[in-house]
Parts: sequence; C-alpha cells; structure tokens
Amino acid sequence: MCRSIGLWAGALLLIAMALGCEPKSQDRRPQQAAAPPDPVAVLRDLRRCHHARQYRQMERLVVENRRNELIDALMGVDQLLAANRRLKELVDERIGTEAAPWWDLSLIENGLGPFSRDVEVVAVQVDESHASVTIQVAKRVPLLEMAFVRDPPGPWRYVPDPPIPGMAEQLRELARNLDSLAEQLKDRTTTPEQFERSFRRQVLPLLRSLGQMGDE
Repeated sequence: MCRSIGLWAGALLLIAMALGCEPKSQDRRPQQAAAPPDPVAVLRDLRRCHHARQYRQMERLVVENRRNELIDALMGVDQLLAANRRLKELVDERIGTEAAPWWDLSLIENGLGPFSRDVEVVAVQVDESHASVTIQVAKRVPLLEMAFVRDPPGPWRYVPDPPIPGMAEQLRELARNLDSLAEQLKDRTTTPEQFERSFRRQVLPLLRSLGQMGDE
C-alpha cells in the first residue's frame, strides 16, 4: 500500500511545477524579506482568489500568455481535491478512518507551489521590471521561487512556468475516477479489499502517468 506514496511525490512535484514555480537553488542564500512589496501583494491576491474559487479575478494577476493554462490546471486540481473529500467521507463511513492514510490524496493541498495550503514568504528581490518571491511550503525544502514582471509603472503580474500539455485533463480524469470509486462505495456490499483493488486499477495508473509527464 505504501508504495503509492512514492507515486504521489512525483505527481506533487509535477503539479507544483505546472502551477508556476521551481525549486530554488540551495547554493543561493535568500535575502530576508522586508516589508511586502507589490509582488507579495499579488501573491496574496492570487491565493485569496484561488481559495474563493474566483478564477476570473485571477486573470488580471497573471501574464496574458500563461493565465488560461494556469487557471485550467488549478481548476483540475480543485476538482480532484473536491472528489477526494467526497470519497473520504464515504471511506470513513463504510470502511473506517484507519483506511484513509494509504489512499487519501489530500496531501496535494501542500503540493501546489504558491497555491499550497501552508505558504510562507521567505525572501523578495525586486528591480524595476522583474521580481522574484521565494516561498517555503509547509516548512519544507527546497524553497520555491516565483517570478513576476511588469512594464513600469504598470502592475506586477505572476509568470508561471510553461504549461505541461495534458496535465489539467489528467487531473480531471483522476477526479472522475475518484467519484466512480465513491459510487462503488455507496453499495454497502463493497469490501475493503474490493475498494483497494478498484483504487489500484482506476487511480494508481493515472498517478504514475502524472509523475512521468514532466520527463517527456
């Protein structure tokens, strides 16, 4: 069962990359963040909008040539997490809470780069038209670096990494498969063994595929 955790780790890194930040080189010691400059305010607005599922309001905060792909990926992640919550309720009810740790995908909540649940700004570097914001997710290393640009004196906008083709649809397919598992659990004759077999058949192959997409 625990082998699936390793698959999630690769998928989480891929999702974080697709949502637009990369691991910060550990041979560079970040400067201590001072009073939040405009790029940090943009980061906070992005996180607020995402938390409220206000996807349209996020558009003005992201560079034009990347915003659609970023929002599409975020919507795929949010659909996946919503499906995971629905499934978890049924697993807790039908099988018991002890079944949750090995299959629960909620750890993705802290695998979303700047959109993770627990994010702390560590350092900020700003010049006239470019900025970088270094963040730490859930007290983990490596640190992650976000890029921002502006056309002075215009507003700062977030620059996600290039999109990974097919990832958003893969996330939506995962969400659909979790909902399918939930439907199976509504049949009270489903045993824990049957649930595990279905999970391995319907979910693990997609997690493997997600973990491999960044290598293509």
